[in-house]
Amino acid sequence: MKMVLKIKFLIIPLLFLVSHLAMAQTGLNAGFVNGLWYSKTPFFAGDEVRIYTVIQNQSGFDIIGTVHFSNNDQPLGQSDFSIVNGRLIEKWTDWKVSQGENIISIKISNAKKVEIGKEPEAIELTANTLFSEKYDVDLDTDGDGIGDRDDLDDDGDGYSDEEENKIGSNSLVFDKPVDLAPSTAQQEDVEKIITDESNKDNTIFEDVIEKTTELANVITEKTIEIVDNTKEFLEEQKDKIDEELEQEEKEEILKDAPTIDENENPYVATILGNIPELKEIYGFLLSVLIYTLNSWWILLGLITLLLYFIWKVIKRKFRRRF
Repeated sequence: MKMVLKIKFLIIPLLFLVSHLAMAQTGLNAGFVNGLWYSKTPFFAGDEVRIYTVIQNQSGFDIIGTVHFSNNDQPLGQSDFSIVNGRLIEKWTDWKVSQGENIISIKISNAKKVEIGKEPEAIELTANTLFSEKYDVDLDTDGDGIGDRDDLDDDGDGYSDEEENKIGSNSLVFDKPVDLAPSTAQQEDVEKIITDESNKDNTIFEDVIEKTTELANVITEKTIEIVDNTKEFLEEQKDKIDEELEQEEKEEILKDAPTIDENENPYVATILGNIPELKEIYGFLLSVLIYTLNSWWILLGLITLLLYFIWKVIKRKFRRRF
């Protein structure tokens, strides 16, 4: 009986020790640190990217093994590692990025415990030996660093995707965009219309200028004709007066009546005949009128004054009426 109890007491501590060793082995502090990172982000379909990971070992002994990289359960690469106790090591593989959903995974296999003077011993690492993350990779058609889902102009041809979709152009093809600008022929038609309209406006304006010029020329010609006729008439009268005065001076008969054409100027002839001294005044006035007609600025001034006085008279009459 005592012998049986002693055996039981020996078996219980032995089982506890075996169980503790097993737990210590399965709970080894070794594995991946902080998962994965990449040589650049963001990345797009077709890019060449390097995937990195770090393995740490705090198990109390050295460990060797293999780390596997995969995408959607398809191998990307693998690398053997040997890590000293208390150290970190970095491992990587290269990946040509594919469009769509990508699940990047890493795992450790064939882990073995390495001690001095002993053969490597297989161990089971259960903590931090498997990691994965998902990426929905977009396409960057024009290479501007913005994925097509967020890029308003996928092919970078200067026309937005919305514009190209409206007219049926492929928004992912740069070298075959639909020319949203007017064609050369259309541009020429527009320019022709604009030119025709401009020419039409110019023609109307030129017609108005031409008609106005013609009217001004007619008025000017008529005015010059009237002035010339008036001036000619006054000069004739002046010549007659000068001749008569000269004749009277020679004959010294100032009291005689002046010889004025009674048919053309009956009233003037009568007045001058009754008052001989007025003949000289009349001749002076004729000289002044002729000088005025020969001087355009004086004539225009007199016309302006005449129009001003006429306007004043009309204005007064309207005021009296209203």
